[in-house]
Amino acid sequence: MKVTVSRKAHFNAAHRLYRKDWSMEKNQEVFGKCNNPNFHGHNYELIVSVTGEVDKETGYVIDTKILSDLIKEHIEEAFDHKTSIYPKNFPYKIDEAIKKTDELIKWLYENQSQQQRKHHKNRLFIVLYSASGEHWKLKAEIRWLKERIENYIIGFNPHYLLKFNFEEGKPTLADVIWAVKEN
Repeated sequence: MKVTVSRKAHFNAAHRLYRKDWSMEKNQEVFGKCNNPNFHGHNYELIVSVTGEVDKETGYVIDTKILSDLIKEHIEEAFDHKTSIYPKNFPYKIDEAIKKTDELIKWLYENQSQQQRKHHKNRLFIVLYSASGEHWKLKAEIRWLKERIENYIIGFNPHYLLKFNFEEGKPTLADVIWAVKEN
């Protein structure tokens, strides 16, 4: 008999919606609390499920402690999550950028924050792109975004993470969850 065992985890992502070519007043009017200079956060819930045969000896499909530990090690502790709107200054269009994920990650570490990501933590970027150009609206489409994150987690393999050597002797692991909406 097959049984499904699930565990929940939570993670946060922060962002700031802001256009440099607009006044503070216009940014506030259009983006509201998402224009906070100290960033605005969202909480996400991740559910990881394992389906399989019940072990006759233990009664488990998987020990839930092991599943919780895997989520904690490979998701919660391993990555500093960052949700990003596709950067208009990145030198490639979206189709090309998806093929050059390693270049985008390097670009994001070097250009995305005031600190220029000098901390070089392991990072899982969630990059939002909408063909309509209204990328920021995708943050409000929680179910759609959750589906993309869950699909990534289902196929997650730590061996596919991209490895960078920003600092000698301190490898950085990173990847991108592409949340692309063709409209």
